[in-house]
Amino acid sequence: MQLQSIQAVYILGFLGCTAPKSSDTGTHPVNTTPNWNVIESLDTDGAWLRAHIPSDDPNQVWLIGGQPEVGAIKIGNSLNGFQKMPLPEGTPLLNWADGTSDNMWAGGLYGTILHWNGNEWNDHSLDIEEAIWGLHVSEDSVMVVGGSSRWGGERGVVFEWNESDDTWIEWTLPAEVSDINNVFKVTNDGYNYWMVGTSGTVLYGRDRFLTPIPTGITQDLITVEPNTNGGVNIVGGRGTGLFLQGQDGSISDSIQLIAGINGVATGENEMHLLVGEMGFATLLSDITADISTLIQREIPPQTTHILHAANVHTIDGKQYWYGVGGNLGTANSTFEGSILSLEWPQ
Repeated sequence: MQLQSIQAVYILGFLGCTAPKSSDTGTHPVNTTPNWNVIESLDTDGAWLRAHIPSDDPNQVWLIGGQPEVGAIKIGNSLNGFQKMPLPEGTPLLNWADGTSDNMWAGGLYGTILHWNGNEWNDHSLDIEEAIWGLHVSEDSVMVVGGSSRWGGERGVVFEWNESDDTWIEWTLPAEVSDINNVFKVTNDGYNYWMVGTSGTVLYGRDRFLTPIPTGITQDLITVEPNTNGGVNIVGGRGTGLFLQGQDGSISDSIQLIAGINGVATGENEMHLLVGEMGFATLLSDITADISTLIQREIPPQTTHILHAANVHTIDGKQYWYGVGGNLGTANSTFEGSILSLEWPQ
């Protein structure tokens, strides 16, 4: 796996490379700087690990997170604010969610899995110590992945929900990665599942059969999300960030960034928002089909928090991007959260 530095592309962009004008691409000229609007910088409800936008209600953003012993969900948007949603008593920190406004699944510490049917929460938790780090919900399937955390657990896990008898079926990890301690995220490209985890793990497959894809990467891969080309975006890294793409069971070369990356979102015209350590965030714009020609626009940091997730939705023809996170690297038992938004193009 060849690592490419994005720095050269970034400099070329600011020296006037021939990027299409904003009327052609939906992006700003390369010498324009996007800036965050800070909605919350020290949110006492906790840290936020996911900003999910249901496909059936694109005006609503579900923020997922909380404190280690008290999970939290807020619903709203950057224009109208956010309201906290009641959760079942005893819900711990929630790490991820996926689904629609009346079919939402959320996962968290100690195997916690909750289902919202539009009226109430139902408990579908697993009897494991591992945390649920990622979920993918489709019309006929729910997949969850997870592994160890500082609160417990030892091994990477993958489970599929069997709706017919309301049970979870565990998928066996391939022998090559059977000893990994975490599978962090899962998504689907329309036919196959993609999963990422510790030590550069990428898994690809369906029907309880997963194939490891060699990456040559030793750093953790944190998040995998669909892009608009029928493939997936993958991000990760600790200290040094990584961005790569997958399609049809193959992956691109990795691009390096100056900070570890935890979250990625793709908007119109293949514009990507990447967020990560120490408040780092950048917009990447495709100008060709080659990942190595991305133009980068760094967003000046508004927090030193770890930004854990990103998302984007369109309201009245305008794209609103979100970056959320918190003091997740703290040794303290209390979390504080950040909620940032950005209208781009303005």
